[in-house]
Amino acid sequence: MPHFYLSALGVEPGRQGEGFGTALMQPVLARADRDRTHAYLETATGRNVLLYERQGFSVVEELTLPGTDVHGWLMRRAPR
Repeated sequence: MPHFYLSALGVEPGRQGEGFGTALMQPVLARADRDRTHAYLETATGRNVLLYERQGFSVVEELTLPGTDVHGWLMRRAPR
């Protein structure tokens, strides 16, 4: 399935919660909506799950990598 993959998005910790993450995502999400294409991302930060859910993403899978303590969420967003 064709999709947009948001692979590397980061905001300096002291500036988190000020809307920069949302602003950084908007151009690709607007294009995904215009093109009627899904978007996908992965995060290893639980706090980010709420940010992405506010942008329309849903958790597809929550996992811990075998043999590690690395926890993550796989998330997908349908076009709006």
